[in-house]
Amino acid sequence: MRVAKLRFSLTPKRSEIVGVGDPKQQICYQALETHFKDLTTAPSRTISASISEPFRIATFREFDGYCFRMEPEEKSGLIIPLPEAELLVRRWRENLDPGCILGVPAHITVLFPFASPGDIDDEMIATLQTYFSEFEPFKFGFEAIGWFEDTVVYLDPTPDDVFRGITRGLAKLFPMYLPYEGKYGESAPHLTIGDGAPLDLLQEAAMNITPHLPLTVSADRVWLMAGGTDPGSWTLRHEFAFAHS
Repeated sequence: MRVAKLRFSLTPKRSEIVGVGDPKQQICYQALETHFKDLTTAPSRTISASISEPFRIATFREFDGYCFRMEPEEKSGLIIPLPEAELLVRRWRENLDPGCILGVPAHITVLFPFASPGDIDDEMIATLQTYFSEFEPFKFGFEAIGWFEDTVVYLDPTPDDVFRGITRGLAKLFPMYLPYEGKYGESAPHLTIGDGAPLDLLQEAAMNITPHLPLTVSADRVWLMAGGTDPGSWTLRHEFAFAHS
C-alpha cells in the first residue's frame, strides 16, 4: 500500500505534492478542504475523517503551513504467541474470534494498537529488541475461563503480573500508544476464545474448554504483527526473543 503526502500552505488552494501520488488524492483533497474551513486553532491541531477505504485523513502537523497524510487502514500490535494453547482453542477461535480470521494466532496481547506499519522504523525496532531482551522466558497457567460482560470469553492467565509489567514498560517507552487507546484503563491480560459471537456459542466454547484446564504454557518471545481488515491479512513483521530463549 502506498502512502501519499501533501504539503499545504495556509491557503489550501496552493498545494504541492511532496510524496507518492495516488488516484484517491483528489477525494482526500476535497475532504481536506472541507475540514480546513473549520481550522481556527494552531496548525498543530489534529483531526481525522473517514474517506474512501482504505485511506483516511490521519493528521495535520505544522510543516511550512500544514502537513497532510493519507495512510492505509492498517494497524499493528505486539503479542506473545502461545502455540501450546492452539490445540485447545483453535477450533473455537476459527469460528468465534475475528482475530483468528485475520491471521492472528492464539496469543496474549501486550500492546494494541501499536504504531501504523509505515511509521515503524529501525529505531523503534531496536528499542523493542533491547526492551524485550531484558525478560526471561517464563511459564504460566490458564486455570479458568473469564468474561468481559457477555461478549468476550477468554482464558485467564495465572499469574498475570509479567504481562502487566511488559505492557506498563511499553507505555513508558511509547506513551503515544495506549493499550486499546486508553478505553479500559489498565488492560487485563487474556487469551481471547471468542469475541462478539452469539452468547450461546461463546458459552458452548467455555463449557467445552473448561474440562481441559488447567493448562501450563510458556512465553518466550513477542511478535510484532500488522495487517488490515481482510481475512489472513495479519502477518508477522518482526520477532523479539526473550533472553536465552
